[in-house]
Amino acid sequence: MGVNMKKIVTLLVALLSSICMFADTVAKIGDAEYATLESALSSAVDGDEIVLVSDIDLSEKINIQVDSVKRVTLNLSGHTISSLTERVKFVYNEDDNTTTIASHEDSLVNLFGGMELTIKGGGILTNVSFTAMANKEEKLSSKINITNVTVKVSYFAAYNYESAINIYSDTVVTGSQFFIRSGGNEAGYVWKPELNVYGGVYEGTEFLVSPYSDDPCNDQMTIRKGTFTGCTFIARNGISRIELGNDQSGDDLKLNSCKFFSVLNYSNSDYNPTIELNAGEYNSCTGRVVVSVQRGIGVIRIKGGLHSACRFSDSRFNDQTYDYAIPKFEVNGGRFENGCYFNAKVENAIIEVNGGQFFDSRFNLNPSQASEDPEMVINDGYFHGVHFTSYEGSKSSQSEFNINGGTFDYCVILSKGATPVVFLNGGRLNGCSIGAVATMKYQHNPTVSNEVSAVEAYSCYIYSKNDELSGSGSQNPTSSIDLKDGDFYGCTTQQFKGAGKNVLITPTIVNACKIGDEGIVNAVQALSQLQTQDQLEFEVLHDCYTPATNNTDSSRVVFNNEPIAIGSGKTVSMVSHNESVVDSFFDVSGNLFLRGVRYTGEIEVQTGGRVYVSPGTRLKQDPVESGFRFLGSCQVDIDPSTGEYVVSECPGFRILVR
Repeated sequence: MGVNMKKIVTLLVALLSSICMFADTVAKIGDAEYATLESALSSAVDGDEIVLVSDIDLSEKINIQVDSVKRVTLNLSGHTISSLTERVKFVYNEDDNTTTIASHEDSLVNLFGGMELTIKGGGILTNVSFTAMANKEEKLSSKINITNVTVKVSYFAAYNYESAINIYSDTVVTGSQFFIRSGGNEAGYVWKPELNVYGGVYEGTEFLVSPYSDDPCNDQMTIRKGTFTGCTFIARNGISRIELGNDQSGDDLKLNSCKFFSVLNYSNSDYNPTIELNAGEYNSCTGRVVVSVQRGIGVIRIKGGLHSACRFSDSRFNDQTYDYAIPKFEVNGGRFENGCYFNAKVENAIIEVNGGQFFDSRFNLNPSQASEDPEMVINDGYFHGVHFTSYEGSKSSQSEFNINGGTFDYCVILSKGATPVVFLNGGRLNGCSIGAVATMKYQHNPTVSNEVSAVEAYSCYIYSKNDELSGSGSQNPTSSIDLKDGDFYGCTTQQFKGAGKNVLITPTIVNACKIGDEGIVNAVQALSQLQTQDQLEFEVLHDCYTPATNNTDSSRVVFNNEPIAIGSGKTVSMVSHNESVVDSFFDVSGNLFLRGVRYTGEIEVQTGGRVYVSPGTRLKQDPVESGFRFLGSCQVDIDPSTGEYVVSECPGFRILVR
């Protein structure tokens, strides 16, 4: 069979021509081929999809301007868009509260008017910059949507009107920046550029909202879902706002070692930059309200979420007058644990707590210099093992701490130093330590007081002390407790040497227990009689907790976490006719009878030990699994509102635990 050489040559020429043409093609729209990304973007019409067929190195700027809405998809199709030019970026210096912001004209890809670009397709964007701009005359806004893309050391910005950046799941972002800025408002039209994050993984990435003009523009970032590690979020001036999480976020929003900044470095009384933290997990994060001007309110607001080992504080950077500049931390909900920390130290700084659950955390007022008066207000919430300190060294300022409500279990409330004031105006304090401690000889007058509002205190330890006095001066310091109203049950007071007679509680401290007809301060005092008696029975009249004590050589508060031993051969019977609470820790080798008591502590039963419970008793631990015995015919139910085990009578039926 002969070979048709002419036909083969013709085919080779066509193939080579096709290869050469394809080599010059970087993108396609349908069958149409384009040699540059700019030509593809310019040629696309509303609804088109641009598909990359090769990697692209952007060396020249691309400006796309449209006068109507044009929605275009850029499908990377696994390819990379990169650039060797210096990356556009902003710089926030937290050491001096300054911000440097690049011009939008420096971006490699600028979209103007009604251009909406969706970038997808599993490819990579590295060292590139995209900016979405508005058309002021036509009131058109560009948008950039990113989904299923890897973004490395790149920059995205949205400017003016309703320009937006939207990021969806399956996106991975490292070392990049996202920036939102408006230039002002016009009559009848509010400028509101946005960034919305609906998922993805982010590492070492920065987010900045920073309006340009003096007008109070409503620039906003909304972070709904995603995992963020080592990221920074900055709301700067204007009515800028970054909102993280909502009721639907839950476990889908996680932040690790991230930073939040509410920044006031341009003076305007209408400015209110706000960081708002909602549902989500926040681990080892920090939040700061930073002030270097005279007016405005910088806010970090927490409405929900699980916060572990997070720290929140304020700072300032010059010596201007701050009469109208207010750093504010507002907590309305959430759970805080593992050493979370709130600190207010500059003029007019406020910590306000209206709700939330706090465990092993700290709140601190500590003026950074003379004449500064930070304030803390606790209106509601649950606090366990939390330290509240209003502290001043030798400064002539007066920090103010108000407790108006909430429940406090085993907390430390301390007024310490020069002239701080703690007002106990409300709330319930259980087993807390409440102290006023002077630390220097000159002009130290810390106080704890209230006027007409009532506080409930159970088994609290209340003391005043002049501690480790140093410095010179002839004026004697006074550390004072002056509580004029409230209910105090089973509380103990102490005045240390040098403090004078400065613990004054006008209402009578009511004994919380009694043995026979003899009143006993609280359950711990009653149980101390086991040292000399083998049989002890006492009635619990009011709730009892294990109160703190104070080391006589220092102002260190000591909470007794050691169990109270009921040794072999010892018998203790606790009775309550009103379900009074007893919160303690028993180690039982002898016999313990609980009759009608609401016992919220722990009980460990050793070999030979026995615990008996009667109807009307409530327990934190399961009496059946714990091997407790029942007095009479009993049944055990669980109270769904508290999770407690409730022992009640069950006529004709008896649980017998041997």
